[in-house]
Amino acid sequence: MPLKNKIDFEREYRKATFPYKEIISSKKDLRNSLFAEFLTTKQKPCFDLYLYEHYTEKQLNEGFAEAHKQTPSYVSNGKKEIIAASFVQSTPFESRVNELYSEYINKVGKNTLETKYHCFDLEATNTVKTLNEIGKLIEKLKKVLLTHDVIDYDTETRNFATTILALMERLEYQELRDGVFSEILNDKENFFIHLEHYLNTNKESNLNDKYSRLKMYFDNYLKEGYRSSQKNDAESEVSHREIIIAHSFKVKAGIKTDKTASQWKNERGEKARQQYYTTLKQSENYKEPTRQELSKVIELLKDFPTAQKMAINKHAELESL
Repeated sequence: MPLKNKIDFEREYRKATFPYKEIISSKKDLRNSLFAEFLTTKQKPCFDLYLYEHYTEKQLNEGFAEAHKQTPSYVSNGKKEIIAASFVQSTPFESRVNELYSEYINKVGKNTLETKYHCFDLEATNTVKTLNEIGKLIEKLKKVLLTHDVIDYDTETRNFATTILALMERLEYQELRDGVFSEILNDKENFFIHLEHYLNTNKESNLNDKYSRLKMYFDNYLKEGYRSSQKNDAESEVSHREIIIAHSFKVKAGIKTDKTASQWKNERGEKARQQYYTTLKQSENYKEPTRQELSKVIELLKDFPTAQKMAINKHAELESL
């Protein structure tokens, strides 16, 4: 794998702003998964790479820092105000960057930008797009009391919760879904209401109380829907295990060849990959097949008598314990 791709990812990730990013930042496996997803996107023109052809990262940081220092300001009512940029003369560094940007845009427009100035698109990953959609809906929920004088709390919050739960299902990794679910429930603040009170002192003072009630309704629907989806996932995971265990008996009988975790993921999805490790004795996640699972496995193997006989023997062994 080219080192450029990893460097591109780290740069794009560092400058990216999207909701719940800290969950991914705190979990190495989630960050690695996002990198893998990043590599599946369509490449796009990248001005940063064009700049790096002319400047080192240190030179860029120093140049922008110097330009920022030369931007004049004044203090009004104890607050620092920036003078409009159109009245400020550009530094030589800024002028050169503007020239390079014009060059870059010209090449993009003519489709003559070399491929070395392209990189994969983090914003186009399913994970980032989905988190952005969830964030926008949460923001809309927080603004609903500012845009509607009268609302049906029950209907409004049920609709929000249903839509957000559907979006969460699009997130591939359970760990990320759990993190987003927890953060949404724990988020009790509403910046938009605080701002409205600051800008409009005549606004009714009980907006915070109304939002607390709205959030309570929403949280209840979200928890109810999420628990239901978790139950369905658990049932689905058992099904994955049964199919994987049945396949392992076919392998032992010499009927099939073994499959890797990646192959199970490609065939049946991420949950199947996770369940695969619960069937490997050398894995720390290994779980001994239960009699109930083996009963279903025996049914799955009805067309494979040799493998089915092995499963029957295993089932008998468990019954004798």
